[in-house]
Amino acid sequence: MNKIIVTLIWVVTYSVSIGQFVNPVSWNFELNKIDDEFIKISCIAALDKDWVIYSSKNGEDGPIPTSIHIEKGGVAVESIIEPLPVKKEFDELFDMELLKFKTKAVFIQKIKITGEAKNVMGFIQFMTCNGERCLPPTKVPFSFALNP
Repeated sequence: MNKIIVTLIWVVTYSVSIGQFVNPVSWNFELNKIDDEFIKISCIAALDKDWVIYSSKNGEDGPIPTSIHIEKGGVAVESIIEPLPVKKEFDELFDMELLKFKTKAVFIQKIKITGEAKNVMGFIQFMTCNGERCLPPTKVPFSFALNP
């Protein structure tokens, strides 16, 4: 009887947690060829109302800074470029001044193509919060075919 009750509680809890899944950030990725050796990858985020993404320029003491990781086909060179205006605000969840984006964010990474790579693969890692709660750091993969 105890197994049935525990199983029932687990099923109800699991169903409620699935119903509360939120995905407040949607991503688009663009590749721009600079020359035969370099490309730029633009990671473009659209955020739901009241959600923010943190800048790549924030320190390690607060939320996870946004970062771009290249896993295959190239090596990141230079720092991430953030062309949109960033808001510097006091963040009550982290009790500190932070750089963050609202509604839209763009992160651009210059990449040196390695060898005879046919494609570039990687991911962007980010953290998002809405003033009441934060979602765990999330990795969103991207992949681009490199034309010969």
